Amino acid sequence: MKIFYAMPFTGKTYEEIVEERSRILSTAKSFGLDIIEQFVGIEEKEKFESHAYGPLFIAEKDHNLIKASDLLIDDFENHSIGRDCEIIMAKEILDKRVISIVSDSHMKNHPWVRLYSDYIVLNQNEAFKLASKLSQFTLSSQISQLSREEKDKIDLQITELLNNKNLSTILELLPTELKRRWQILFGYEYQTIIEYSFKELPKTLRVNTLKSDIQKFSEIVNNYSWKLTPLEISPTAFRLSTGTKIIFDDIPEHREGLFYVQELASMLPTIALDPKPTETILDIAAAPGSKTTHMSQLMENKGEILANDISAERLEKLKNIVERLGVRNVKYHLGDGTTLGDTYPESFDKVMIDGPCSNEGIIRYKAHKFFEWTLLQIYQLIKIQKNLLESGYKALKPGGVLVYSTCTYSPEENEAVIDYLLRKYPSIDVVPIKFNGIKTRNGLTKWEHSSFSERVTNTLRVYPQDNNSIGFFIAKIVKQY
Repeated sequence: MKIFYAMPFTGKTYEEIVEERSRILSTAKSFGLDIIEQFVGIEEKEKFESHAYGPLFIAEKDHNLIKASDLLIDDFENHSIGRDCEIIMAKEILDKRVISIVSDSHMKNHPWVRLYSDYIVLNQNEAFKLASKLSQFTLSSQISQLSREEKDKIDLQITELLNNKNLSTILELLPTELKRRWQILFGYEYQTIIEYSFKELPKTLRVNTLKSDIQKFSEIVNNYSWKLTPLEISPTAFRLSTGTKIIFDDIPEHREGLFYVQELASMLPTIALDPKPTETILDIAAAPGSKTTHMSQLMENKGEILANDISAERLEKLKNIVERLGVRNVKYHLGDGTTLGDTYPESFDKVMIDGPCSNEGIIRYKAHKFFEWTLLQIYQLIKIQKNLLESGYKALKPGGVLVYSTCTYSPEENEAVIDYLLRKYPSIDVVPIKFNGIKTRNGLTKWEHSSFSERVTNTLRVYPQDNNSIGFFIAKIVKQY
C-alpha cells in the first residue's frame, strides 16, 4: 500500500523539514509502509524558504503524488494551508481514504476534520499502525472502482479475520465518524447493530410465479433436501436454514429462473407498493432488477413497468435478469432519473425509487461497503436522492402511490429526504405501512441539529437484529388530487 503523508511545512525552516522527513520515512519503514514523498529532490533551500515554486507546478506535483497513493495520512499537529488543500483534493477529487492525526480534543471534533477524515487518530504511531492493518486488504486507490472479484476478496478477508480473531479487530477498521454516528443513532443497541452487521446472513428465496409455482418449488426443495422456513411476509418467500451452503449458480432451476435469491428486507418496498396488473409503473433506479422483477411477478406480467437506470452496464445486467425470470411487461430507459418527472409528468400510477445510498444496511453481506463509506459521500448523495424523489413525485398521477427506499441508516438520506418533499408539497400523505411477520421501527423526527415533520413517523426503519435481515428504510407516499 502506497501512502501519501501530508506533512505540514508552514512555519518550519528548511532544516527542520529535512529532519522531520527523515524521521517520518524511518518510522513508516518500521511499520512496513511505503511513503510517497512530497520532498522528491526538487525543493531547493532558497526556493523553499522564499516560496519561489510556481503554484501550478506544486498543484500538479501534489495531485500526481496523491493520485498515485492508496491512502493519505494528514498530520494536523501544526497548521498548514498545503495540507488542508491536499486533504480536500484527496476526498473531493480523487476519492481517497484519509487518516488524520489530531491530538487536540477540540480540533478532532471540528466539523471539517470529521467531514474529510475516514479515521481520526491521536498520534503518528497510531496512524502508521492503522495503515499497516489496512494494508492487509486489497484496497486500491479508489475502492468504489474495484472489480466485483476484488470486492469479494475483501469480503472473504474480513470473514477470515472474524474467524481467526474477534469483532474488536473489525471495529478498529470502521471509519471513525461511522462509529460515532451509530453510537448516537442506536444508543444502547450500538453493540448489537455492530454484531449483526458482521453476522452471517441467512439466504431468502422468492418463488418466481411467472415460471413456477409453490408445488414445483416444493419439488425442487425436496430434490436438494433444503431446509426452508416459510415467511409471513409473502406466500412465495422462504428462508434457508442458517449454515446451509449452496452455490446457486450451480443449481439448474435457479439458472432457469424458477426462483430468485432476494434478501427479505429487499422484498418489502415492492410489497409496500403493491403493484397491480392494470397499472403503469416507473422504476426510477431499477438495476440490478430485484424489485423490477418482483413487481412484474405481482402484476402477473401484465400492465407496464418502465425500468430506468443511469448506467448502461447496470441496465444490461437488469435485462439479463428480466430475461432469465421470464418477465415480459418491462420497457427500458437509459438516463438520469432526476429528469424523468419533467419527461413524463403525471404519467404513472405508481413509482418505485430504491435510491442510491451509503449502503450501511448491507454491510452484513457486503462487508467491503464500510471501506467505501465516507461522510462526504452522504453529503454528495443527499442532493441526488432529493432530486430523484421529486422527479418520481412529478411523474406520479394524482392519487398515485410512490415508495422511496434505501438500504442505509443515515437519517440525512432517509427521513430528511422525505421531510424535504413534505415541505415542498405539503398536501401529500405519508401512509403508514404494515408487514406481516416483520418488526419495524418508526421514522425519526430528530437527528443531530435537524427536526422533521411528525408525519415522517409513518416511515419505517428495518433493523437486522429485529428480523435477522439487512437494514432498510421505507416510505410510502400518496399524491393528492
